[in-house]
Amino acid sequence: MLSDNSSGIKASSIIFRLNGAQFRIGDSTTGRLSFASDTNVLTFTPKTDLNGANTARIELSDNAGNTASREWNFTIDSTPMNAISNLSAQLQGNESIALSWSKPAFEGADLAFYKIYKSNSALNESTKPGFFLTQTTSTGFTDSAISKNTYYYYAATVDNAGNESLLSNEARIVVEGFVSLTADKNSISMQEGTSTGITLRVFNDTKSRQDIEFFADTDDSGLKAELAVDELSLNRNERTSFALNIIAEDGVSSGQHTVTVTMNYASI
Repeated sequence: MLSDNSSGIKASSIIFRLNGAQFRIGDSTTGRLSFASDTNVLTFTPKTDLNGANTARIELSDNAGNTASREWNFTIDSTPMNAISNLSAQLQGNESIALSWSKPAFEGADLAFYKIYKSNSALNESTKPGFFLTQTTSTGFTDSAISKNTYYYYAATVDNAGNESLLSNEARIVVEGFVSLTADKNSISMQEGTSTGITLRVFNDTKSRQDIEFFADTDDSGLKAELAVDELSLNRNERTSFALNIIAEDGVSSGQHTVTVTMNYASI
């Protein structure tokens, strides 16, 4: 913003110099210089890349003939870091996908964070908008929001100047299916010295026979969870059910409690 406390700035006198090149109001050959007289804001829009060190200078006069000038240096970093080349994805028990990569070598602005992209089809630079998943400062991320599907993952670096690199190599994972576990009740009310049963349903949606172990735990030592089955085997697309008995012993604390049932089985 330019300022003049008396006679006003003479727009036709304004000369803007950038790295030796001269610009005047209305010049649009290699850049556009404009001046808003109501706000005294001078705007220069370059048509070339100003990446690197630059020198700018303004020369002007007011309507009374007084002149002024100012020169300054500035640096623009528009060079992104190198693209990640070793993104890998590993399926973890059909429950999550672990991504990992290494920081690429680069001489310039330091890394700010990584951006992760996820899609059900291949992406490129023009199609990646809309498929941003998350950002992280570490060289790994675990995605638990998965189902029976095909996933394509990509990572990109963002430096401290805000420059984003090209997409990494593609990491593709096919999730064939899960062993699902559901309950016929998600909440119950109990009193001390009582017990109740919940039916657990298991379905093997993987592509192979699975040997499954079950574990039950509670958040209170006075609340017991007893599984009717500790382990079983299910063929592909086979389902079964069994009981979980919950016992509220004397001395269990009042209020809301959590009962957790987990499974352990091989991957797909």
